[in-house]
Amino acid sequence: MSAEKPKKVTPMMQQWHEIRSQLADDTLLMFRLGDFYEIFLQDAERGAQLLGITLTHRHGMPMAGIPFHASETYIQKLLDQGVKVAIVDQIETPQPGKLVKRALTRIITPGTRLADTQIDAQRNHFLLALSLEKKKLHASWLDLTTGEFFVASDARPENLFAAFEGIDPREIIVPENASSNWRNNPDAAKFNELYTYLCDGRAVTKIPRLPL
Repeated sequence: MSAEKPKKVTPMMQQWHEIRSQLADDTLLMFRLGDFYEIFLQDAERGAQLLGITLTHRHGMPMAGIPFHASETYIQKLLDQGVKVAIVDQIETPQPGKLVKRALTRIITPGTRLADTQIDAQRNHFLLALSLEKKKLHASWLDLTTGEFFVASDARPENLFAAFEGIDPREIIVPENASSNWRNNPDAAKFNELYTYLCDGRAVTKIPRLPL
């Protein structure tokens, strides 16, 4: 995580930093504190803007919170805006004077939401994966809610982008560093233009390449 950690932190915030350091920068962390999920530091500034909630400060640290009982509504609002959400819950009963154990229990992305409250029954929820190899585009798309799965390859990548617009993917998966490689490759200029347009307003997840 790129945020600089204060020189002195409380044990609870040490928990937060340890978990936050394991997450991608574009993932928003919701941290359970009693009857609320709290959002801290740069996540709080971003979350307050996206959710329309009050941004506060404690000892100079940005904070924002949402009621636990209403959390699904707020999570849904974030997913609808293409935001990935990580949930940290309390995994033991709080005891006076003792730090509560907490753990990362869920990471929800726009393309992998499955709860009934997170799904629009009137539309598909496709997860699209892309890879460009030697000017040939390889793509696959999956709707986890219906099990529909498709695979396609084309030496003219632009031929597939009309289909991508049609399925309206909720999340796009690409190899790690692919975006910068495509942007800096003159031979991929047309593809990169179409890819950039497709990604606008959608969640993009970058994953490491598996060794051959």
